[in-house]
Amino acid sequence: MIPVGGLQILSPKPLAEDLQKIVDGARNGFILFSLGSNARSDLLGPERIRNILTAMERLPQYQFFWKFESDQSKLPMAVPKNVFIRAWMPQNDLLAHPNIKLFITHSGLLSTQEAIWHGVPVIGFPVFADQFRNINYCVNVGIAKRLSIHNFQANELVDAVKEILEEPKYTKKMKQVSRLFRDQPETPLERAVWWCEWVLRNPEADLLQSRAVHLNKKIKEGVIVKENT
Repeated sequence: MIPVGGLQILSPKPLAEDLQKIVDGARNGFILFSLGSNARSDLLGPERIRNILTAMERLPQYQFFWKFESDQSKLPMAVPKNVFIRAWMPQNDLLAHPNIKLFITHSGLLSTQEAIWHGVPVIGFPVFADQFRNINYCVNVGIAKRLSIHNFQANELVDAVKEILEEPKYTKKMKQVSRLFRDQPETPLERAVWWCEWVLRNPEADLLQSRAVHLNKKIKEGVIVKENT
């Protein structure tokens, strides 16, 4: 097994002109809010959307970028002046910008990897599957705060943002974790490509295959359970 976590992370591309102007002019930095492609922000319902916008409005010193998939006319309140909304955001490119301060995310695996790679602390709103494990890891390491997407108030989000941005320990720890993640002899993508080509060059390499592949299913599952307990 070859570890290639983070292979989706590419060198940042130039931002669209309107985005570039805003992020470059964010004197106190900016915050990216995105719940990924499965958990859509526009399906959160009026109350939770209002809580998010209210929290952003109470933090006027920061510029917010919110990935919101529907027309803004459907929002339950006016968009605050410090909030920029789009149906799609160039997430990796924004995370790579030096003015970013915080990433509010659903804590999907790829988003978590990108945040760590770029050294951006996180507030996680896990929704399902591995997202809970991902954000719990980040919280335990000291690089994130976790909130409930099902039950939160505007003041809770405000407090979480303030804690992460006003307590240097979160950014300091995230920079440390990022440095460990990035300190590799090649990028994860380069490693993945090299090993794919290696397999093509060496189709007869069966002798390197683990004997564990010949175990029956019950024994395999038993071994996996034992190793994970």
